[in-house]
Amino acid sequence: MLSSVSYSHLMSSAEAFIEIKLDMDDPIEISDFAALFAGFGAEIERHLQSEHPELSGAARMYVKEVKKGSVVASLFAQIPDLVGLMDAGLIVLAFGALFNKRIRDFIKGKHLDGASKPQLNDLTRTLRAIAEDKNGTMNVKGFRLKEGIFSTEFEAVFTAKDARTALVSGVGGRS
Repeated sequence: MLSSVSYSHLMSSAEAFIEIKLDMDDPIEISDFAALFAGFGAEIERHLQSEHPELSGAARMYVKEVKKGSVVASLFAQIPDLVGLMDAGLIVLAFGALFNKRIRDFIKGKHLDGASKPQLNDLTRTLRAIAEDKNGTMNVKGFRLKEGIFSTEFEAVFTAKDARTALVSGVGGRS
């Protein structure tokens, strides 16, 4: 099991990280808020377990900023000691691209090949808080360190309308 590591330490040693920003008009019900981040965390853990079993338990998520209508959280995979820095960045960004694809497919009502019931439940939990808001958005960005500066590698925005469409479609076991 990994020891507790500070946000500052991870930020100073990271090759890449994922940032999740929620912009909401209405307050988020606390269980939906917790479920959103728990679902996202479960997704990265599932990805690490499947693709890199030696890294299971390496994901860390930190709430970086909370202000009226907005929450910013950063997700790191604490893996530089286990694999090279370049590989660590690729692993984190590959997860971000996969998460984006899964959510997009979920929104489109597509069957998610190979997805287990717990995984579908996690995707549902990740979208529920946004779906409950009138105009909420979840912005997921992947950042990679290049020449000492973090630059955006990918960005995906999911709206309240997208989330409601996904939840109504029944893909996650809801009808």
